[in-house]
Amino acid sequence: MTRPSSTTADSAASALTKPADQFVPPASVIGNIRAAIRLVGIVLWTVSSCITYVVPFDLLCDAERKGWLPWPGVHAVRARVVKFFFRVVQYIIGLRIHAEGDEPTPPFLLVSNHLGYLDVFVFMSHLACALVAKREVRSWPLVGYLVKIGGTIFIDRNSRRDVLRINDRLETAMQRGQGVIVFPEGTSTAGDQVLPFRASLLAPIAASDRPVYYASLTYRTPGEEAPAYQTTAWWGDMEFAPHFWRMLAVPRIDAHVHFGRIDGDTDDRKEIAERLTTVVRSHFEPIPGADQAVEIAQPTYLRRA
Repeated sequence: MTRPSSTTADSAASALTKPADQFVPPASVIGNIRAAIRLVGIVLWTVSSCITYVVPFDLLCDAERKGWLPWPGVHAVRARVVKFFFRVVQYIIGLRIHAEGDEPTPPFLLVSNHLGYLDVFVFMSHLACALVAKREVRSWPLVGYLVKIGGTIFIDRNSRRDVLRINDRLETAMQRGQGVIVFPEGTSTAGDQVLPFRASLLAPIAASDRPVYYASLTYRTPGEEAPAYQTTAWWGDMEFAPHFWRMLAVPRIDAHVHFGRIDGDTDDRKEIAERLTTVVRSHFEPIPGADQAVEIAQPTYLRRA
């Protein structure tokens, strides 16, 4: 990927003098029309898909978990069905995925840096997997429902007891042949850096001898469009609805993902977290201008950097 000149990045950031929730620039007339068409497309595709196959498979998975259906493989089948669903959504919103490296095949546990809700569309359209997400995501309009039908495992990050429950769910999911993705930074960033990974959700890795997969993710938008830290990364105190609309207005979004793996040859969660943080950072390409933007907005995650 070719970075824009520092002059362009500096001029873009210098115009930002408001808090993060005011960073989302207005869309053009054509952009608003594009966003409206895409939103209608997502709603129609979601409704038709849920009626025909997504919800039925979700019910089958619930039946298997309750012991009513002797078909453990239904979860892996549901993951492939959901992958197809998100692949169409990917096409609707103009998302292009450029992947390189050693991609995992189920069952796997993969960790990645986190730039916002669009990460869900990237991974669930590219891999047959489920996600671990904070429980607040479930209440988000549209996106919350989309991730729920994808088999997302919701976690209360403020509860240590819930972390233990989630670790059990992760191990069970992998035993069923599923892929699971975790965002161990604990929050999303503007694309300026990769935060240190938290070790609490990496217990299943430390307790097994499976290889550990990782992904380093970043975004780019066309040169004439607002930069990705404004329209694609969702961070700080940005409001969801206006940001989602502005994301839909962008003609094309390029997601660049580098996959890799390390050997799970230690049972020390902190050591694994440090190794994964280092290797993801080594492949990470910051979003141009994001560092200047966070200096102005001062999001809370800067305290952990």
